[in-house]
Amino acid sequence: MYDLLIVDDEPIAVRAIERGIDWSDLDIRRIHTAGDYEDAVEILDNHPVRILITDIEMPGTNGIRLLEYVNRCYPRVRAIVTTGHSQFEYIQKALQYRTLDYLLKPLDFKQLKSIVERAIRELDHERDMESLHRSYEESQLQWQRNLPILEDRFWQDVLNHRIRLTPDNIRSTIESYRIRLRPDLTILPVLISIELWHGSFSASEEEALEYALRKAAEELILRDDLEGRSVHDRNGVNVLLIYLAEGAEPIPQQQLTERCRNFVETCGEMFYCSVSCYIGDPCPIEQVPYSFRQLLRAERDNVTEMRTVCCAASARNRDIHVDIRLPAFEEWQTMLETGRKTEFLHAHDEWFHSLADSGSATPETLRAFCIGFMNMIFQVSSVHGIPLSELPIFGDDHDLYAHCRSIQTLSLWSARLTEELFARCQKLGRPSLRSPAIETTLAHINENLDEDLSLESIARLVHLNPAYLSRLFKKEMGVSMSEYIIQARITRAKDMLRSPDVKISSIAASVGYTHFSHFAKMFRRIVGMSPHEYRNHFLQR
Repeated sequence: MYDLLIVDDEPIAVRAIERGIDWSDLDIRRIHTAGDYEDAVEILDNHPVRILITDIEMPGTNGIRLLEYVNRCYPRVRAIVTTGHSQFEYIQKALQYRTLDYLLKPLDFKQLKSIVERAIRELDHERDMESLHRSYEESQLQWQRNLPILEDRFWQDVLNHRIRLTPDNIRSTIESYRIRLRPDLTILPVLISIELWHGSFSASEEEALEYALRKAAEELILRDDLEGRSVHDRNGVNVLLIYLAEGAEPIPQQQLTERCRNFVETCGEMFYCSVSCYIGDPCPIEQVPYSFRQLLRAERDNVTEMRTVCCAASARNRDIHVDIRLPAFEEWQTMLETGRKTEFLHAHDEWFHSLADSGSATPETLRAFCIGFMNMIFQVSSVHGIPLSELPIFGDDHDLYAHCRSIQTLSLWSARLTEELFARCQKLGRPSLRSPAIETTLAHINENLDEDLSLESIARLVHLNPAYLSRLFKKEMGVSMSEYIIQARITRAKDMLRSPDVKISSIAASVGYTHFSHFAKMFRRIVGMSPHEYRNHFLQR
């Protein structure tokens, strides 16, 4: 709906236009009238006028002056000129100010209404175009804001094999996400392994610290001369992916190592944690998951050093063909140990379908899978106490590699072996168990709540890398180890507070808190009241 202004020094002419035309079927919200230049300017300055009908010849300041003012201050107003003079000079002056149209008096009201209808159509089109432009700008701004999220989602898809890792499919995925990555990028992965938190933090506090740590990695390792992105994998792993453009001078290994060492030191000072960095080999995007798993294996195997920088990927599996892409056996093993049969078989079939579709399988690929799969089966059998002699491990010919003749035979053999393993577990009445490392960890924690329990000391007890143990604990228990220890201590304290004869300070010491204020703070965070309030509440029941 639009406001219309009629300007004429003759009141009869104004009323004739206002009342002589049926405006009800047009998008006219309000009709304003003025008898001279000054009144018209006041209305224009105080009302949202979008259509102007004005006479040229008026006493004092004429209509040409009004058109000049409108053109200068309100250029989006559509102006229609009426005049009793047919001289060309008047028409020429009116056209200089982008007049929509002009009419000679006496006016043809039907023609005037038609011109106003045209003005409304132009205004509607202008409004629609502005709305479209605003929507485009908003979508562009939203896309700019979402770029980090989209880029992170792309890398999650790559690391977790949610897309087929072929050059054509990677290119189409990048185009669909509209992210600023080149499909031919070379990626240098750096695994950031959080080994130990120096303090008691809640799960949300640890997440905030991890986010700050990833941003610090981008700042301290990438600096101003490298591009890349830090990614938080769905399994809780942090990895920095450095982008190396084709033809660009690669960063010297020594320089990258020094930057990582500086980052490791900064984490100890600023983020209350011990961190190690594992530097991988440069590879194309389609081989990033393989390189990533190499770094995870290097992290898992490192049980002797903390706060270190290790160039791990180039030192392992040099005899394996670079195109080998193995599944995430660690995740598969967890599915087997926890009885998630359907999920495991789905992941198993998906991997073999992906391998067949890629067209890049080699005998080395199948043999490498066979070795990794058998190692996984040995470990799961050990967890469940199943003698290997009860499983059809080698088949009748006792030739392990006989199953590697084709993708199909290897897929059928590994699926059959898995089905047999699940059947044995159900027969023993143990469809799922926690891993031995976690069982030992839980027993140690619950038996030593009065001691200084640290991730590092427990990791030494179970002979695992601290960062690997931390992720394994959270995956199987659903909470971080530090949060579990706090909850176990507070649960023990609640039981002891039910006895009125034991001093609260003694209870705090017996569950591992040397400072009573820290104990009271943790107790209030978990229970919602102080230890004194809890004891009084319990005794009054």
